[in-house]
Amino acid sequence: GLQYAINVLNEETNFHDQKILREIEQTQEMYENEILRIKPIIEKRVERLMMERDAKIKKAIKATERELETALKEKDKHERKLQRLEQKRRDLQKKRETRKRRGNKSGVSRLNREISKCKDEISETKGKIQTLLQLIERAHKEGDVSIKKLSENSQAMINQERKRIMDLENSRDSEMARKQKEIEELRLEASSIIS
Repeated sequence: GLQYAINVLNEETNFHDQKILREIEQTQEMYENEILRIKPIIEKRVERLMMERDAKIKKAIKATERELETALKEKDKHERKLQRLEQKRRDLQKKRETRKRRGNKSGVSRLNREISKCKDEISETKGKIQTLLQLIERAHKEGDVSIKKLSENSQAMINQERKRIMDLENSRDSEMARKQKEIEELRLEASSIIS
């Protein structure tokens, strides 16, 4: 009678083992089908997000380059003006020295005013050049920050899309592990009853 009970228990245990193994296969197949179904959709979204990111970065780079180009042209213009003003100042100083040697006090006084005016213009032009250099530096930094921010935001969205597949894979694995544990518990119980 005990042997018969052991045989029935073993048969039932094997029956339930097979049933749970079929459930595991069905679960795996269901998740695999779902993953196969959504994977191309997600990959298309990821590709679209990457293309959008690249387009936005390209646009940000162009905007930065336009701003820099304008500032550099303006800086070059002021540097040429500065060179002309410094040349003019040197010429005025030579004329003043010539007038001093001749004793022309009114000419020296007039040239001193012109030199002073020229120095003021030089100082103002240098200030404008310095401001433009700061603008160029700031434009570089803002462009880099903008590009970095665009990249980070896009990467976060891409990771979020890819996470959907990983979540499905994790759910599949945890469900299969739970069913595998169920089989082990069933076998342990049967073994315990048999002993």
